[in-house]
Amino acid sequence: MVEVISLVKNEVKGCLGCNACRYGKPCVQKDAFNGIVPQIKEADCIVFASPLYFWTVSARIKAFIERFYCIAEEDDNPPLDRYEKYPVKDCALLMTSADDYFWTFEQAVSYYRFTMVNYIGFHDRGMVLAGGCGDTNGKPQIERTAHLQKAYEFGKDIYSEGMPMGKSNKICPNCGRKMKQQFIGLQHCKCGISWKKGSGFFERDSGMVFALEKSAGGKKKPVVRHKQNKEQ
Repeated sequence: MVEVISLVKNEVKGCLGCNACRYGKPCVQKDAFNGIVPQIKEADCIVFASPLYFWTVSARIKAFIERFYCIAEEDDNPPLDRYEKYPVKDCALLMTSADDYFWTFEQAVSYYRFTMVNYIGFHDRGMVLAGGCGDTNGKPQIERTAHLQKAYEFGKDIYSEGMPMGKSNKICPNCGRKMKQQFIGLQHCKCGISWKKGSGFFERDSGMVFALEKSAGGKKKPVVRHKQNKEQ
């Protein structure tokens, strides 16, 4: 099922940075975001759709992303050395613009990848960057381009190869191979994808070290460390 949430009809203000929502508490702001949180947590994939404004995503999308701060979960050993962990989701980006230069979407794509993929840890399912959709001084002309059909095909095929990220930890979502267990709660695939309980799928790098660590209750749990931290 696809559900569309309009940020024009549902006002979401930018984060105040007050920290009142840490951890698991609702945001203190009285707008639409707290009502959207259950939908975010239930979703398999969150698609961000925005026009290009001053070379990046719109202020409404930016404010919406800022408010993800209140869905962060406390973790003594957060994945990939982040400050906290977030629910494991897939994401995609749809954008339109009047210009269509090779650099038109560079800043917007950089923000999306750094924020949603590198930091929050969502898994990128792709992008449709629709440049040349008209003139800034005239009416939109996207219907004269191939972008609408491209977006339709993108949506139709986004999971054509299998299940969304996080639906099964036994099959690699990247290549389809069977994941191999190193420890209980930690699995790897030859292609470079790993899965950790509580964190979900992530891409390994050469600086990662996997180990077992005793929790306060005496139970052993898998942890991910980086070589540079180990040497300190």
